[in-house]
Amino acid sequence: MNMGVREFLDGIVYRAGDRLEHQEFPLEYRKGMYPLLRLASPGITRRDRVFLLTAGFHGNETAGPITLHDNIDSIADAVHGVGMKLICYPLINPSGFGIGTRHNIDEERGNNDFLRYELATGDIIDDMPQPLPFRRWHWASEGFLSARLPVETRLMHRLLREDTKHRIIVGLDLHQDEFIKETGAYFYGFGDKTLYAGTVRRVGALMPVLRNRVISSGYVNGEGVRSDALGFIERHDGSLSDLCYRKGVPRCIAVETTTTVPLERACAANLIWIDGLLGLRRRRA
Repeated sequence: MNMGVREFLDGIVYRAGDRLEHQEFPLEYRKGMYPLLRLASPGITRRDRVFLLTAGFHGNETAGPITLHDNIDSIADAVHGVGMKLICYPLINPSGFGIGTRHNIDEERGNNDFLRYELATGDIIDDMPQPLPFRRWHWASEGFLSARLPVETRLMHRLLREDTKHRIIVGLDLHQDEFIKETGAYFYGFGDKTLYAGTVRRVGALMPVLRNRVISSGYVNGEGVRSDALGFIERHDGSLSDLCYRKGVPRCIAVETTTTVPLERACAANLIWIDGLLGLRRRRA
């Protein structure tokens, strides 16, 4: 599906209608200006339970943004229907989306870079493949770290510092994996993964779930990490999902479908995850 950035933004705002308020924030690159869109339920208070829904960190991973563009009205209705409020960033890397690249138009890397860990030794790292004793975590944008972050990521740090003051109950981040050539899905998450067994079964009816195997995508020297029996990886990698976990969000999930999965099936899997996470809320209500 070929769609320009402005067409995407206008379309999702139109579909959202008066269900969601919208704001655009300017992203100023060396090679041009792009808008970052935030959609949110009207009148969110500190007492409301919030579903944080994000997509489009990597511009060539189109399934997440397209899922939200085509279904934002029904997604908002479903979130509101279980008594929650929605905060949605449907296209975090609009310049990459516009030109079809993983990183932004200035080729800045690190789109999904939010945390640094200060270890007990005093060393500071951005990824813990295995749990290590650490003193504290820091936002990657804190000045003393001197981290070089992409324009859109710096803005997301500022926005999420405010968003995470709300009672976020669910943080769902939609991705695709362009590196693994087989067709399938896997997931990042924390805590009791058996809560999601039903959702995983539903996704598995659409595509293979990559269970009990090494996922080498994006890791140095192809070492990778092993998924569990449900297709989950638990890794403190400084990503948005990791940030949500450190901010005390009860359910933090990142969905990965490989780019060999047909677009309509990848979108269907994303919708299954949204429905499954809302289903947990329904059962608690």
